[in-house]
Amino acid sequence: MKKNAKMKKLLAMILTIAISTIGVAQNVYYVSTSGNDSNSGLSEADAWRTFSYAASAASPVSAGDTVYIKAGDYGYDDIFIDKNYTAGAARISFIGYQNVPGDIADFDFTYGDNADPTLMPLINPGDRNVGEGINLSDIYSITIKNIQIANSLAGINIWNSASINSNHVLENIFLQNIGWEYSTAIAIKEGDGNEISNCLIVNATGAGMDIWGNDNHIENCKVYSNESQLTPDGTYTSMDYYIVIKGNSNLIENCYGERDGDLEDVGHGFEIKESGQNNLFLNCTVKNMIGGCFSVRWEGVRNNEFRNCHAIGGVSDDVSAFMVREGANHNTFNSCTSENCQAGIRFILAGEDADICGYGNSFNNCIIQDAKWAIDLNPYYYNSAPVNDNKIVNCLIDDADYLFNCERPNTGNQLLNCIITHVSSLTAGGNTLDFEY
Repeated sequence: MKKNAKMKKLLAMILTIAISTIGVAQNVYYVSTSGNDSNSGLSEADAWRTFSYAASAASPVSAGDTVYIKAGDYGYDDIFIDKNYTAGAARISFIGYQNVPGDIADFDFTYGDNADPTLMPLINPGDRNVGEGINLSDIYSITIKNIQIANSLAGINIWNSASINSNHVLENIFLQNIGWEYSTAIAIKEGDGNEISNCLIVNATGAGMDIWGNDNHIENCKVYSNESQLTPDGTYTSMDYYIVIKGNSNLIENCYGERDGDLEDVGHGFEIKESGQNNLFLNCTVKNMIGGCFSVRWEGVRNNEFRNCHAIGGVSDDVSAFMVREGANHNTFNSCTSENCQAGIRFILAGEDADICGYGNSFNNCIIQDAKWAIDLNPYYYNSAPVNDNKIVNCLIDDADYLFNCERPNTGNQLLNCIITHVSSLTAGGNTLDFEY
């Protein structure tokens, strides 16, 4: 009897496992430019024609499935992913390939390349005034990999109104020429817990990435602008923000941004804005940004860290390496370097948020080399707003025309245990310098 009972229990367990396995069985579907959306999609020979159909509610794709999309020019295809509305659902993956699924081992696009439909699938409306790109709204656990979007109004938009992780993955994405007047290549609006890696963005008129969510991870991404584009109203525009963070506890590492040329827009490199807190920029490099290679902006921006980040000057003669503005406070720059920038550390206020440039910020073990002003209390825009209680500690300042440009009130600031070499003059400007050093 005991043996029979044990046997029944074992059989029940096996049956439960089998049923569970069947329940999460993965289906594989295919999309090809030679396909038809009325096909089954179950093989490349019987593939669907459009990414948009595969992502729609009309297709049989469900949680746990994978859709392979073959290289080719898919033209104007607005993609609204209408799947996985339940948190915790098994991941759905949309993965591009060149000739056979899995053949794109590495992301080979570099700056200077153009979108190429022979290498990866390309969404290409052909007009920067149209095209909705790829949209993920109030859905969960979607992977988008090995995809190009070019000459489109929009890139990739993630939105999740719930306060739980979206858990999306964007990997090996190339976005080029996004938007006419002010568009974003990758936007995360109230979406948390997403991964973005190995992406290349070239010429988005508004922002390369605009991140409102929390706990997102951005790694090995590059953002460039090299255009000043004529808009219908007769003005010129180029990329405004390269990566801008407005949420909390995001990690951005090993990323690169470059404003390639003396472009129309001053360029804001990697910036934390609005009320972003507890974010970390790690091992990032930004080049030629007048509006700040790395910056903190608005009084709600606090308790963020920039670690091992590198700011580089360029063809513009007024590049700002590290910028503090509009009341940003208690942020930390650790082991960062400024090379050939007009200002190593710059404080400004344009009247957007606070009545103080910044306070309680710390610069530790940083290097400022080849600057006009190592520390610039810049008069832009309201020069009566003060700079208070900031610390610059254990830093190396080498080869600067002036140690300080003192063009606004300042109290309680400290320059401690720093090595200062090849600096021509202590200060310029019309305000009294109140730094402990």
